[in-house]
Amino acid sequence: MMTHFHATAKMLLVSLAGDKPATPGLSRRVAPPGPDNAASLYRQAFLLLATWDAKAARRIDLVAKGERAPDATVRQYLQGCCEAIERVEAAARVPACNWEAEFSPGPDDPVPHLTQMRRLAFVLVADARVRTADGDYRGALERCLMMRPFARHLAGDRPIASLSPTIQYLSAVASLILGYRCMVDVIGPASDEASLLRWLKDEVVTASDLDLRVIRPFKIEMGLMIDLMRMENLSGLIEALYNSYEDESIAEFRAVANEEMLTKARKLYSARMRSALKALSTPMSYEQLHARLRKIEKETDTDDPASALAESSMPALSALFGVQIRTETLLSAVRAGTEICLWKGEMGRLPHALPPGLPKDPFSGEDFEYERTAEGFTLRCRVREFKTERLHEFVFALR
Repeated sequence: MMTHFHATAKMLLVSLAGDKPATPGLSRRVAPPGPDNAASLYRQAFLLLATWDAKAARRIDLVAKGERAPDATVRQYLQGCCEAIERVEAAARVPACNWEAEFSPGPDDPVPHLTQMRRLAFVLVADARVRTADGDYRGALERCLMMRPFARHLAGDRPIASLSPTIQYLSAVASLILGYRCMVDVIGPASDEASLLRWLKDEVVTASDLDLRVIRPFKIEMGLMIDLMRMENLSGLIEALYNSYEDESIAEFRAVANEEMLTKARKLYSARMRSALKALSTPMSYEQLHARLRKIEKETDTDDPASALAESSMPALSALFGVQIRTETLLSAVRAGTEICLWKGEMGRLPHALPPGLPKDPFSGEDFEYERTAEGFTLRCRVREFKTERLHEFVFALR
């Protein structure tokens, strides 16, 4: 059974890999602007975005991801987005972000703001790429750093009705990853600007991003799902768990749903989620934690309706943890790359070996592998990511 929550989460996991371009279109307007709510400023930004077609959307995406150099068409489009970007700059200075005060989820569009926020993220990072190409490294890095309040706002101050907190989390982290990847590509060309790198070092040293760890959305979703697993909330549970086309499965579920079964499902689900949260809060290696989460995911008896319901209600524990550690790895690479470039500025050359005391590779818990290249240097993880088998590396091409 593919749940409504987790089918959307799967789509967003794919988007984190960069396979799904941003989608154009305007969200519905349901409330007047509110100066104390960042969501109001984002809504204005949506309405101010320049119109584009699918071909232009794809071009913006490729530039934002660093897969294509910005051309005249991209620059012209971004010129038309200046007012929208100004609204995002204003939103970044507003602490509170209440999406439900601005957008009303509907049956055809339960996430009316997520698509547009993704579109804005690509516009902002594409603008950073243009600034990098023009030698405005400070402006480029400021755009990338805007992804931090942007991501916190996307994660939301409170859960949104009909929307899984893990879906909000995935959307937020996707934007943060896009910004960090761009920063990796800016640091190298800016390697001769010591004052700029010292400023960046001070900025990223405070970027713990603890509020974007997967523990927070897991706790929120756990509370929501436990509340839904009651007979008086059966309709809401069905809406959360089933796609609209699974009518036969819904009938089968209604036939076995009763208070006894739901009580057992709540206990099983709660125990599994508590085990996952405990594991995520316990210091252990990437391999150990991934194996523990995978074991929790497999603890199900498909012949027991209560166990099957508990399993269907679980988020993708190991996959979401993988997204978290990927984000942490990018931030560590940004910090380490900045330190190496500062070392080069002081010594006049790149170090032959990695200087001590730099941020670690979260996949291994050890120093990154360091390789000097003709263009600059590369930082490489020592452990491959499970499932994707990717060995993450970060190339810093100096000016």
